Amino acid sequence: NTHTHKTERGMTLDLGFSGLTLPMPFEHEDFKKLQLTFVDCPGHASLIKTVIGGAHIIDMMILVVNVVKGFQAQTNECLVIGEITTDKMIVVLNKVDLLPEESREAKIEQERRKIRGILSSTRFADAPIVAVSAHVGGMGKEDNADKKIETIGVDKLIETMRSFVELPDRSHAKESELFFSVDHCF
Repeated sequence: NTHTHKTERGMTLDLGFSGLTLPMPFEHEDFKKLQLTFVDCPGHASLIKTVIGGAHIIDMMILVVNVVKGFQAQTNECLVIGEITTDKMIVVLNKVDLLPEESREAKIEQERRKIRGILSSTRFADAPIVAVSAHVGGMGKEDNADKKIETIGVDKLIETMRSFVELPDRSHAKESELFFSVDHCF
């Protein structure tokens, strides 16, 4: 549900922002809820300045791969950006509902093996790969105004994201060293 400007071809042109609030994945005396903020970045090299503009706030990358098309040129470009900006990544194999049910698991496993091979020489060699369909059937919002959107694997993706959460160690920080960068205002 990120709000982004798109071209007629559906290509994202700018950063989109959305969020999700979850229970904390571990006990903490000060925090009861976990706020995840998603920054949807364009996946095309010609828009690299936009991606780099949001890179300093990235703690973890979710690399979305269309399971039918597999890794594309822009997917590799995003992978390079991920290596520059973060140590944590989850690969999402999206649109699994487009695969025939009788061969779905085999095709997902085939794509997982391909991706493992691609990631083997990167810092993300052990990244989890989660198969999902964010919107089964893929119809637009206007087609589903009164219907609940059906998903596949989204709960598994959320649990995988929660497993990556850790509190930053700021025990060595001093108040006088605080640097607060403001990059985007709405």
